[in-house]
This record gives sequence, C-alpha cells and structure tokens, in this order.
Amino acid sequence: MKLGVLLSLVSVCCILVAGCFSAGSSAQKKADALKRTYLPVAASAAPLLERPLLPAIKLRAFTALSPYDSLQFVVRRANGETVLDYYRGWVAAPQDLIRSQTGRYFEQTGLFAAIYDASSGTQPKWGLEGTLVECFLDYQGAEPAAQITLRLLVLDEESVAFNVVVATQATARVPLASQGEDAAVQAFNVALSQVLAECASKFKTATFNK
Repeated sequence: MKLGVLLSLVSVCCILVAGCFSAGSSAQKKADALKRTYLPVAASAAPLLERPLLPAIKLRAFTALSPYDSLQFVVRRANGETVLDYYRGWVAAPQDLIRSQTGRYFEQTGLFAAIYDASSGTQPKWGLEGTLVECFLDYQGAEPAAQITLRLLVLDEESVAFNVVVATQATARVPLASQGEDAAVQAFNVALSQVLAECASKFKTATFNK
C-alpha cells in the first residue's frame, strides 16, 4: 500500500473517532443540562409546650443507611428494583439536609430551650442524633409516592457510653400530587414534615431524668 493512501486512511479514521467523541460529549452535555437538584424543606412547626422540656440539646451528626446516603434520588421501580435517578438529586448529602431541617423544626416546637450545633463549644447534658433509615420514591404501589423513615435518639452526653435516653422512629408515605417537575420534592417535603411532627409529639410525652 502506498504511503499516501495509508496516510489518507489514517486521517479518515482520526476524523471518525473525533466525530464520535464530539457527539458523545454533546449528548453528555445535553443530559447534564437536564439535571435538577433540590433542597428538602419541612413545614413550620407550632409551639408544643409553654415551657421547654429540656434546657438545651446538642444537634449531633446524622447518618443515613445505604443507599439513602446518595446525592441522587433513590427510586424503587414497579418491579421492586432499586436504582438511582440520574436527573434528580439533592444539593448535599440528604442526611445533612435533614439534620438541618430537624434542628430548625425542633427550635420552633419549643421542646428545647436552645439547640446547639455539634461544633459548638457549649456542652449541654443532652444530644440529639438521627439516622435516615429510608428516603426514596416508590413506584410499586397504585400511585407513586415519596417515603421517609427517620430515627431520632436523645443521648445522655454526660454518661461515658452516651446512653440512649429516648428513641423514636417515624415513617411517612406521601403520594405525588402530579407528574410535574417538582412533584417529587414537594411530596418529600410533606413526608419530612409528617415524620418530624410525629417524632416531636413522642418527645413531648417522653420522660427525661433531668
């Protein structure tokens, strides 16, 4: 094969390869442009007590069970398969976002006179710890729904083993009101509000050794 022909074939191959990469890059950019991230927001809470249940509490770190610690929405398909939504997700780790909403919500309930962040130098007797047990969109039932399960623990910060004083867990399942772009996060917001309201109600009647 003559050198000129060989060089021509190489040039054509390079052009074809470059075109494939260009098309792939363009498709990726279009897919990324469709991505949306959301922030969960719980509804405002009404005061539950005239006087605080506890003088102060420290808001400790929250954790999430896998795969619910993903930045992408977790989706349970109609066939029971659990997958991650490429196009929809959270602006930060869901356990951190829900921790922030939990602190805000409990401040409004008046159950605690003060809520301090874990990074604060203040050392109250009590600590509030949370675990995001579930947080997913469920397409298995008759209608799509957002489901959240949250476990909250009140710990004795003065005990050597950080003894659990009160433990509560709540689950809420809220159907999607529409097929709109924001329907999923709106359902998550309602579910989170219901879960926090149930946990707050249980704390209200709990007994603490002050």
